[in-house]
Formats: sequence, structure tokens, C-alpha cells
Amino acid sequence: MYQNLNPPPFKDPVDQGSRGSLMPTWHAWFSQLFKWLQSLGNSVSNLVSNYNTAVVWDGVNDRVLGVGQITQDSFTSATSIPLHIACGDGQVYEIELNGTYTPSANAAVTLLQPNNAVPTTNSFNLYQVYGFNSTSVNSGYFAAFAEGGFRLSVSGGLFSGTAKVFTSTAAKSVIAHSAGATSTNNYNSEIREYWNDTTTVWSSLGTITTPNAWTGTVVVRRIA
Repeated sequence: MYQNLNPPPFKDPVDQGSRGSLMPTWHAWFSQLFKWLQSLGNSVSNLVSNYNTAVVWDGVNDRVLGVGQITQDSFTSATSIPLHIACGDGQVYEIELNGTYTPSANAAVTLLQPNNAVPTTNSFNLYQVYGFNSTSVNSGYFAAFAEGGFRLSVSGGLFSGTAKVFTSTAAKSVIAHSAGATSTNNYNSEIREYWNDTTTVWSSLGTITTPNAWTGTVVVRRIA
């Protein structure tokens, strides 16, 4: 922006008149430097202020999030939670869920269905670690696992959780941590899941489906 920030050469101090003649030149240089620093500060300020800008759904189109932007939506007695967020190849998102529900005895799981549908290529590699309050910690790996979406919880419904979502077409994956319950047990889990489909473009972040009517808040942030 400012091409010439080099200070003017200082004349021989023996020349008593040189100092006075240099004052306007030095003043102009420092003024130019100050304006440049001020513009730099404004740019940093704008970057910081825009980083956590909330994007509200318009009721029709999927939201497009810039890096650092967030959305927040509340749901009441929902079993289907559409995120309404457009995405693309090579992006990363973080989902945070916090809510309540009435646990049941079923072993159904909470899922994230990419592109708002049951994946056509319904084949996942799943690794999970979990522990119930009445048993020891368990873990397992399942190859070519079919379930209808990315698993966000192990069993029963989900009280709270986070998921990091990687939308790269050739390596779509989710890492999820959750806390929930069935009618008899509370649990905590960590899930790492990879979708074997390497051609379908992940264009809409998707819909979360829950086994129980769920009331709470979902926050989504784009992080890359």
C-alpha cells in the first residue's frame, strides 16, 4: 500500500540549517507510517469481529458459512434436526448439541445423514469406545458398517455432544463425543467413522436424526 517508507537521509549535522529543513520530511514519513499501522490495525479488528459472526437461516436456502462463522438453532420435541448448511469438498465443521429427552430402552442411535438423506453408498468404517455406568469400558471396530448415516451416539438418545465433520469428497469422516442414556444406563462415548464413498460430493451438511423426541440447541461452526 505504501511503497516508500524509507526515512529520508540525514544531512551533515554541521550544516545548521539542515535540521530545520528535514523536519517537514520526517513529519510526512511518520504520518505515512502511522496511517499504514492504523489501516493494519483496522484490518485485524475487522477479522476478529467477523470471526464469530452468527449466520441466520433465511427459511429457504442452506446457509453458507465462512471460516469461523457460526449458526445456532433450537428444537423442541424433534426427532429430525435439519442443519440447513451448505458445504463442499475439503471443509471442516464442528457441531455442538445440548438438550434433553426421555430415555427409552431401545438401542437406536443418533445419526448425521449427509446431504439430508440415507447415503446411497451405505457403507462405513466405524470405531467406537464407550462406557455405561453399570459396566466396564467397551470398544469395537466395524468394517463396511451399514446404518444410514454417521453415528453420533452409541445407544439410546443423546443429552450432549460434539462432532468434528470433515467433508473432503475422497475422505469423508466424523469424530464424535457424546453423553446420553437409555432407560437403565448413562453412557459416554467416542466414535470415529469413515464413509467409504469416495465420489459423492458432500454438499449439504445434513440432518441429525434422534431415536427420542429431543429438545435443545444445536450450534455449528465452520473451522476450516
